[in-house]
Amino acid sequence: MNHDIFQSKLLIISVIFLFILLISSDVLPKNNVSAQRDVDRLIREGKDLYKNGEYREAIVKFLEAKDLARTREEISEVYFNLSTAYYASNQSVEAKQHLQKSLETLPERTIDARYYSADFVEMFNETKAESIKLKEKEKRPIVKAKPAVEKKVKKGGGGLLIILGVLVLGGGAAAFLLGGKGSDGGGNGNGTPAAVYGSIQVLSSPTGAQVFLDGSDTGSTTNTTLTNVSPGSHTVDLVMEGYEDDQVFVSVTAGQTATVSVTLTEPTITVLELPIGTVWTTGEGVEIKWGVSGSGASQAVVSTGAGLDPLINQGGRALSRFQRRSFQERRFLRSALKERRSSEDVDSYGNRGMLSSNTSEPQGISGEISSSVKEGDIVHERAKDIRDIKRNSRVGIINAPVVPQISSGKFRPSGDIRVLGLSNVKIDLYKGSTFNQTIVSSTENDGSYLWTVDPSLADGTDYKVRILSTSDSSVYGESDAFEINSVDISEAVDNSDLAWSTGGDADWFGQAGSYYYDGDALQSGAVSDSQLSYVQTTVTGGPGSLNFYWKVSSENTFDNLTFYVDGVEVPNYQISGEVDWEQKTYSIGGGSYLVKWEYKKDSSLSSGSDCGWLDKVELILDNTITITNPTSSTTWTKGNPADITWTSTGSITNVKIDLYKGITLQETIISSTANDGTYTWATVNSTLADGTDYKVRVSSTTDSGVYDESDAFTIEGRSITVTSPTSADIWSTGQLVNVTWTSSGAVSNYVDLDVYKGTTLVGYASSIDNDGIFSWLVDSFYVEGTDYKIRISDDTDASIYGESGIFTLNHGYEYVHQWGSYGSVDALFDDPCDVAVDSSGNVYVTDSTNHRIQKFTSDGTFLINWGSNGSGDGQFSFPYGVAVDSSNYVYVVDYGNHRVQKFTSGGTYVTQWGSNGSGDGQFFYPQGIAVDNIGYVYVCDAGNDRMQKFTSTGLFVIKWGSYGSGDGQFNYSTGIAVDSNRYVYVADQGNNRIQKFYSDGTFATKWGSYGSGDGQFDYPTGIAVDSSNNVYVSDSFNDRIQKFRPDGTWVTKWGSFGSLDGEFNWPEGLTVDSFGYVYVSDFYNYRIQKFQAIDTSSSLSLNSPRIIKSYLGPIKSSKTRPNKSRTPLTRRPRNKK
Repeated sequence: MNHDIFQSKLLIISVIFLFILLISSDVLPKNNVSAQRDVDRLIREGKDLYKNGEYREAIVKFLEAKDLARTREEISEVYFNLSTAYYASNQSVEAKQHLQKSLETLPERTIDARYYSADFVEMFNETKAESIKLKEKEKRPIVKAKPAVEKKVKKGGGGLLIILGVLVLGGGAAAFLLGGKGSDGGGNGNGTPAAVYGSIQVLSSPTGAQVFLDGSDTGSTTNTTLTNVSPGSHTVDLVMEGYEDDQVFVSVTAGQTATVSVTLTEPTITVLELPIGTVWTTGEGVEIKWGVSGSGASQAVVSTGAGLDPLINQGGRALSRFQRRSFQERRFLRSALKERRSSEDVDSYGNRGMLSSNTSEPQGISGEISSSVKEGDIVHERAKDIRDIKRNSRVGIINAPVVPQISSGKFRPSGDIRVLGLSNVKIDLYKGSTFNQTIVSSTENDGSYLWTVDPSLADGTDYKVRILSTSDSSVYGESDAFEINSVDISEAVDNSDLAWSTGGDADWFGQAGSYYYDGDALQSGAVSDSQLSYVQTTVTGGPGSLNFYWKVSSENTFDNLTFYVDGVEVPNYQISGEVDWEQKTYSIGGGSYLVKWEYKKDSSLSSGSDCGWLDKVELILDNTITITNPTSSTTWTKGNPADITWTSTGSITNVKIDLYKGITLQETIISSTANDGTYTWATVNSTLADGTDYKVRVSSTTDSGVYDESDAFTIEGRSITVTSPTSADIWSTGQLVNVTWTSSGAVSNYVDLDVYKGTTLVGYASSIDNDGIFSWLVDSFYVEGTDYKIRISDDTDASIYGESGIFTLNHGYEYVHQWGSYGSVDALFDDPCDVAVDSSGNVYVTDSTNHRIQKFTSDGTFLINWGSNGSGDGQFSFPYGVAVDSSNYVYVVDYGNHRVQKFTSGGTYVTQWGSNGSGDGQFFYPQGIAVDNIGYVYVCDAGNDRMQKFTSTGLFVIKWGSYGSGDGQFNYSTGIAVDSNRYVYVADQGNNRIQKFYSDGTFATKWGSYGSGDGQFDYPTGIAVDSSNNVYVSDSFNDRIQKFRPDGTWVTKWGSFGSLDGEFNWPEGLTVDSFGYVYVSDFYNYRIQKFQAIDTSSSLSLNSPRIIKSYLGPIKSSKTRPNKSRTPLTRRPRNKK
């Protein structure tokens, strides 16, 4: 009985409940009409975006449509369109997943293969086959009703079907039709046979994480097992305070248990946009940005029989459904992506959209996206979007991948931003490892905070920002070290000529947030009611004007920015309210003035920024000139320099200086010179009459009415004039030079000689005879320089002096070593003509009259020789020139045989070319030879007065030159050299000059003439260049070597006639090795001499001047040359002067 009563009650309750459902089911179709229209519209819009290639935007539309879809056809259509969009975005995994869902919803779906790619059609067919196979495997028993009932259900609708099910089949059938959890006594408590459900075992480390299944809270925490889970794909979310939210996709198979094991990761904070090199300016408004992220991807393990979404193995993340909806509702992705595409800002790392610290626009991201990004991975870039997510989410930490930029049609995110479940963060500033201040003790964790940089901060490059969780200080992030710079007052107002001070209740400070000019301005300090802040300076001079720009943002009429002069408010120089930058001008007279700008508040209220600004302060004075020297006590000495000084105000650019005697103009000292307050008259004119009534007038070159005259002063006649050296002279250490001078007036019988380098005294000779000449052998004490001068002064009155022109002092060369003497055995010579050095430092000498080549080490040790008199291969008839190429092949000019022979460094014959004649490749007594750095060979065809160029194998390339003295002509050229730029230098012996050519023979320049002066020649014979392209010439009849710059500028010289060390008797050939050593063939002394630049490393300090003495050197003997027959080797050009 009781059982029947219970069954009756249950039937009544079921009928009432199902009646309510019937009413609902009758209403829903009406609402579905509007929803269906929205679905259709969203699908159409998504397809339009898809056709335009905007695949991600299309995905957003399809996702919105999915949430509104109700019928099987709509749901299947949405999933199918999502699949095509993901496929076009190169996300094949997502494409297949959505295709599976489409076919699961509507298995009979087909596609027209003509409109899709072959790969997509293949994926569709495979997926459909898999879906059919899965459906057959998962078929469940069908509960059949009576035919009459089924027919009635079809006519009566869904609600009536449920009621009839209750009446015919009982409560268990009703529960089955509702999909409820009632028991029918024959299954697992769900109204379904036990074999159609599976389980999910959820494990985590640490345990205790809240478990969500398909977005619904299960009420369980890990570790746990979820039972009665329907087969198919599911999402499991794990949420735990202090850890990242983790979501796992898992496939459940009927009758089996899928195991998911997850290691939860703790969040970390990353400070964004503060890399090394960032600079903040005190007073500047900056935006501090940060992101919160995990330390790595979660780990997942799948037990046998469980299907796990392959995205997990790729470290993928996806939002839960409630999180995804929060993102989707903003519809942000489409506009954000379009904004990124249109952005033209690209930073130094190639990222788009990187904006300055005071902007709030999206930041560019680079890096490839993996295929694991889900359709719900949509991001909001601004803090308001993140705050909305937090409000809509029940979990403490959510995954929010950064909005990617589009690059070449692909998605490019940089990684994930994790939002801390803790609502607030604290921001601290550190200098080095020392805490400086708390920027904000607690602010919402929205990824962004605006801060005005504290004006009191000291400059430094080791500042760091630290962002901490307010509830767990162990969770924090720290920026790289960056720089904070202050803007000092003078820089902020663009005037460093004035001395500034600031005070009141708060100091003014430099800042870059608001300015009129040049990127910064001065801002008043932060003051409260009835307080003030001022800045002031003193201006001196006048008449003139003080110009400045100012601005204010304050409570109108009550809080004011005011300008004062000497403590008195200047009428009409006060601004209040909202006043943008404006210029003010205040006129001043002569004198000194204290000027002040003051921002002052009344006793209540504030408005605007509540401060004032000041920028570009300029003191513009009227034009004046005041002479300060000469004065009435000044005496100028004729022939000596004289200094004139003055001060000026205003904008005078240049001045004119005149000399008057009484009221009569004597001469214009300078017609125009810079108005820099000083001018030195190089020499007071010696023709001026002595007098005490001289005056100097300094006047503006543009306004002669602006001038000043000095007091009367004296000019008198004693003078000393140095005549040598001049500004054109170049002296060398080791050189004998003469200092010469003249004197006039009552100058003493003795003078002092001083040597200056710049303004530093480096040498002197005291009380020497005032006879006008002093001979001096310059030694190695002196360093090279272009700023030397000699001063000769009266021994009894140092104010009477004369100075030479500024001259140059170069290092000379000193003797190192020699070898050889007259003879024919090894290491002896008979007319050594030329010398060359290979890359190993070995020295080759053409021992001309012995008809051989001799090879030595760099210190003169004999190695080998080869050759003999004759015309066969490897024989010679007076070999003359020699050269070595970069591969150490040796080229010899066989003078008497009119040819060039090529050998290995060991003397093995290689090849030859040339014969007697004037045709291309023929020679008539050739002499000099050189090889350039790419292997071309250049020969002085002396008898034909031309140069010829060959390949290294002797193939003729080009020729140039003819007999004469014009540019590019020759008169018995004997030496040739090529520098690293392949310029060709020729010793034009008969014309006593050096000619320089391009490698194709085009004339470039020339220098030299007959004589014995610096840069002159008497039979220039040999020529060589060093690694710096300096040129060395053997000046044979002057028995010396001269050194030049590549443009012909004379540098130094050494040598004289004789047979002692460093002396020459007709220096002939020469060469320079890679260390700068110079080797010279001393022809009539039958030897080779080696030289080096004088070492000044042991020179005394320039602060310790050295005593110099008059040189009394040995008397040189006259030149003598051996009287030897030189046939056919002629030692003189045919037109010797």
